[in-house]
Amino acid sequence: MNTKQCYDKLGGDYEDLSGRIPDDALITRFLCGFLKDPSFQTLNEQIECGNRDEAFCAAYTLKGICANLSLTTLYVSVSALTEELRTANNVSESAMTLFRKVRQDYTEITDVIREYLNRNT
Repeated sequence: MNTKQCYDKLGGDYEDLSGRIPDDALITRFLCGFLKDPSFQTLNEQIECGNRDEAFCAAYTLKGICANLSLTTLYVSVSALTEELRTANNVSESAMTLFRKVRQDYTEITDVIREYLNRNT
């Protein structure tokens, strides 16, 4: 699987990313970094604890990372969660529903990235 095929499989925008980062080896390095980034784990912990402010910060950070890496599918779901947390007073049932979608997208994307890295590193 090459980098473009990886992005196609994970629902990302390879053309957008490669316009900014034309080196697939560097993209691969950033994808490795994405797997090590603690934003999702922090988001998960803070959602479970009901800490809206900290969950918002983690979601906002994850949203930025997804935008920078053109991880479109996850960007869309985490953006919706970010906006819900921005306007809510607590971790609402709506936020929990949106978080479940983020968790599903994150799991699918990280599985694809790991498959790609196992084949290409």
